[in-house]
Amino acid sequence: MKKLLLLGASGSIGTQCLDPIRDSKEYELTALAFGHRNEMIDPLLREFPSVTHISLLDTKAAASLKKKFPKIRFFHGENGAYALSKKADYDTAVNAIVGFAGLKPTLGVLRRGKVLLLANKESLVVGGRLVDSYLEKYGGRIYPIDSEHAAIAKCLSLVKPEEVEEVILTASGGPFRSLSREELDGVTVEMALAHPTWKMGKKITIDSATLTNKAFEIIEACYLFHLPPEKIHVLIHPESLVHSGLKLKDGSYILDYGKPDMHGPIAYALSLGKKIEGTKRVDSLDELEGCHFYEADEKRFPMLALGKKVYELGGTAGALMNGANEMGVNLFLAGKIAFPCIEKGTEAVISLYRKGNPSYHFLAKANHRAGKTVLRRFVSSK
Repeated sequence: MKKLLLLGASGSIGTQCLDPIRDSKEYELTALAFGHRNEMIDPLLREFPSVTHISLLDTKAAASLKKKFPKIRFFHGENGAYALSKKADYDTAVNAIVGFAGLKPTLGVLRRGKVLLLANKESLVVGGRLVDSYLEKYGGRIYPIDSEHAAIAKCLSLVKPEEVEEVILTASGGPFRSLSREELDGVTVEMALAHPTWKMGKKITIDSATLTNKAFEIIEACYLFHLPPEKIHVLIHPESLVHSGLKLKDGSYILDYGKPDMHGPIAYALSLGKKIEGTKRVDSLDELEGCHFYEADEKRFPMLALGKKVYELGGTAGALMNGANEMGVNLFLAGKIAFPCIEKGTEAVISLYRKGNPSYHFLAKANHRAGKTVLRRFVSSK
């Protein structure tokens, strides 16, 4: 059996990964990293006696659990998940950590040449070029868990590269797709968290409402599939039944189709790309009954154009975009800024961009600097 490390075990994707792992005959869970839901640790350790390594943020809780489970090695604090990625015994790792915090564990996994099942967008948005260098140097592999990228990967496995005209990246459009730019000023936190089709964590739900998540997914797709941004076509698809796909040069489409949940993408990743159920080929998108598709207007959703620009810039641009967006989302959720300020702050910090192929520490500084800039711009100056 393959030994599995689950990073972000207490989050939305992490908890959804536990069900197939429970039923799996291929994986043995050996290590877990938690954020804040420490109440999950005790029952999971009793359910999975194969676990030998644990990471959690809370130092006091780690000390208490160590007394209770003396045979388990505990790591704690902000670098706990990274230490776990370096020290635990595993063959395959799921990275379901949210935000910039997921980048360092991604690098820890890849530095050991392991297989990475990636749900952490920021690893590629912030450190895509660094991740590429680790893959080349250490020989690891990445399989995406994001529903859109798992869909694209499935479809690409069914055709030759020369048959592909463009990649279709679908977006629900979030709860405000029918609102004008002016109407966004009145958006509340409760309204933004009421996603029409997906049930997700707060951060990704807000990113879906601004389409920042789709901008991040453009960047991810460029790195995962070695594509230029102009080969990626974003379509608003409110029903979220088509998870993404391909338009072929003969005018037909290969699409990943099914109900909007994460079971399929997780199964695809855990199978290491072997489980490609749900794909279908159609001559036209009009053949899909009950499905609607609209062009994504980059003036209405400016983060899409910014995502393409950030990929082209490279350097610290991804770190700046991510750091500004993380701070903007946090300030909005705390009721300190208006909804459009998330986009405005993110656009503003790109002027701080520095070119080059930065190290992790340089990226971390840029990510932090971007957040502080947004904080000063919208809160500290008041």
